[in-house]
Amino acid sequence: MFALAALLLSVACNSPANCTKKVVDERDVYIYFTAEEKRAEPIISEAKEIRKIKKILSERDFIFLSEEREGIHIIDNSKPKEPKILAFLEIKGNWDMSIKGNILYADSYSDLLIFDVSNAEKPKLIRRLNDVFNWDNVIGRFKNAGLEKEMVKEVKHIKKEYIIACNDEIDFVNKNNNNTVNNTANNGSMTRFCRHNNFLYAVDELDLYVFDLRNPLSPSKVNTMRVDDRIETLY
Repeated sequence: MFALAALLLSVACNSPANCTKKVVDERDVYIYFTAEEKRAEPIISEAKEIRKIKKILSERDFIFLSEEREGIHIIDNSKPKEPKILAFLEIKGNWDMSIKGNILYADSYSDLLIFDVSNAEKPKLIRRLNDVFNWDNVIGRFKNAGLEKEMVKEVKHIKKEYIIACNDEIDFVNKNNNNTVNNTANNGSMTRFCRHNNFLYAVDELDLYVFDLRNPLSPSKVNTMRVDDRIETLY
């Protein structure tokens, strides 16, 4: 993400005690969108053509099929030989989903969305829980999937000079780490959401999240645990 160039320009060394050097930090800094800037109410639109299948869930006579980062198709599968697309939940930043009865849970960037799908042709957004997932991890997931451009708001080229002792070094990334992410986690292709009894478990690049679903329409996050920097799937 960073193109770092530390150049030794001059050394003043009257004695070992006061030896100094000038270094230059010259690189591109990526300014990312914030969660608030990316947040938009999902649009429940009419059925549309399926382009790329990512995840599939089945519940009763319905199939919920996701297109990564775009949203979820709701399909009537009561006649398996003649499936019918009923509706599309346009959810930007969506990667996974889970369902409990008539309640569908889906992520949108750092948010968790709760839909009532009891009427599959007319699903309703019931609630949005903002910022339940770590925003830096969200950016890391896009980055590791080769989709970083979708999250980059601006690229700034900086050039700064520093005078430091000859024996010192500067960590440029952390020294100027404003609105940037240094996330090296890897992204897997398997499930990130899994419901077990009255709890929903979700993972991202680094963390495991636990949601209490005993009130299905109003879930609450009850725990967040740092797991690993190479987590791929709940399984």
